[in-house]
Amino acid sequence: MERESGQLERELRVAERSYGSDHRHLVVARSYLTKLLGNVRLVRHLAQHHSEFLAEFQRIADGDAATA
Repeated sequence: MERESGQLERELRVAERSYGSDHRHLVVARSYLTKLLGNVRLVRHLAQHHSEFLAEFQRIADGDAATA
């Protein structure tokens, strides 16, 4: 049990260290996605051919990704 606890603590420390970098990447990706959704032609294409993707992209750009 102590060995498992130690392993969990090590994994937690690794996750804590990478959180900042992961968060930064997500913020940049969300910003880029928001900019792409400002392109009317792209949105029209997605609406016509990939509406399920468009709905998810809009949800992420609106900041509702945490409710997935």
